[in-house]
Amino acid sequence: MPSPDSPSIISPLIVTGTLDSAFSYPIDLSGTPPITLAVAGLPAWSSFNGSSISGTPNITATSIVTITANSSFGCDTQLLQINIVAKHYDVYLPLVLK
Repeated sequence: MPSPDSPSIISPLIVTGTLDSAFSYPIDLSGTPPITLAVAGLPAWSSFNGSSISGTPNITATSIVTITANSSFGCDTQLLQINIVAKHYDVYLPLVLK
């Protein structure tokens, strides 16, 4: 029987979302289950459902969220940086030839 592994948060820890667009961040883990997750410092526009952070950002900002994964075999705490940026619009100008 393999030895149990302590939990590890393996999702990217710097992510970018877009203003007024749906945002979703699933928290990927490794380690021996069961593993429970907790978060602190969520932006006001977001929510946590036990395995992911989601919502629709209504402000451009950078937020730092603390994510903690716990099991009977250990604990892992990481800081997640969420960058929310303005929408990018391509502007096409008509070409006028004379």
